[in-house]
Amino acid sequence: MAMGSLNTMCSRGYLSLRFVSSSPT
Repeated sequence: MAMGSLNTMCSRGYLSLRFVSSSPT
C-alpha cells in the first residue's frame, strides 16, 4: 500500500517536473 502511494507521488512529481521543463517560461 505504502509503496503504491509512493509510486503515485513519484509519478506525479515526475510528470509535473516534465511539464515545467517543457514550459517556455
